Amino acid sequence: MKKYSIANLISILLANVFFLFIFISIQNRTAQFMLLPFFICFLASLWKEILFVMGKEEYTKIFSKIYVLSFFVFWFSFLSIFTYDSIQKQSYSLIPFSIPFWLAGIYFFYQEMIKKKK
Repeated sequence: MKKYSIANLISILLANVFFLFIFISIQNRTAQFMLLPFFICFLASLWKEILFVMGKEEYTKIFSKIYVLSFFVFWFSFLSIFTYDSIQKQSYSLIPFSIPFWLAGIYFFYQEMIKKKK
């Protein structure tokens, strides 16, 4: 199990370095802001794996929650911008397309954050 965790840690570390290089090399601040939740996801998964390798499994739940929260921030931000942009451009036919994604996001948020607490 430890061997798999170290291999997992190395792959996540390489992905973090690659993503950090892309994040820094982008000059557009808006694009960097849009990539920020992904960067947080990468860092949360890295720290989760580091703690797992160190044998601190009880702390890995914190970084799992950070990972999930940053994903949902991206998910709902993207949907909000998509819906707002559709309304602004009066492309009302696109709004029903976003409804299943809103429902899926709300359902998964409920499953991950609210139902697991009970």
